[in-house]
Amino acid sequence: MDKDNVISLKQPGQFEDHLTQLLRHGAQALIAQAVEAEFASFLAVQAAPST
Repeated sequence: MDKDNVISLKQPGQFEDHLTQLLRHGAQALIAQAVEAEFASFLAVQAAPST
């Protein structure tokens, strides 16, 4: 049995090509920006005087 259809799976963090790497880095940057904006909004609400 010389031929089979088993393929190796990619491990997390391994990039197949430059496009995948570019898209992953872009998505990570967008998530970081969203978290920072949400945290800044949270801090602003907490700093506001309560009525």
